[in-house]
Amino acid sequence: MKWFESILKKTGLFCQDNTLTQSDEQEVTLQDTKGNTIFSILPSRLICANAAVNYVVFFYADSQGTVRERIVRCTMHSVQEQFSPHLIRCHRSYLLNPGHLVRFYDAPDDSRAQMYGPCPFEIPVSKTYRPYVAEAVQLLTGSKKDACQTQ
Repeated sequence: MKWFESILKKTGLFCQDNTLTQSDEQEVTLQDTKGNTIFSILPSRLICANAAVNYVVFFYADSQGTVRERIVRCTMHSVQEQFSPHLIRCHRSYLLNPGHLVRFYDAPDDSRAQMYGPCPFEIPVSKTYRPYVAEAVQLLTGSKKDACQTQ
């Protein structure tokens, strides 16, 4: 719990009552290897990122709340560095924004995270990253039971 709580405190997104605040939020800019700006977005709008060969697919909510996607040629490593601590790794091919996590299904062989959206979608959570996702869920909900479901 201390790992994720310390990240939220550093970014100014953590309050004493375990709620997130985003009043002073600034856009995060993704840059390519040459330093060119590719994509700028408010971290609270970013839902998740998915690696697809040499590209990363960003899923985000626009100003009306509609889920959109944008494909950018870059690496997951660079996305993780540039969007840290707003995105956490949950799988070798996925990064998720804990603020958009609706439900976390924790099973020994098949853990998944259900993300926000008009038709909510699920992304895999690997055994390696399961403790980090569970910790984020526990911190954001105040209780492991509220958003975790064991199958």
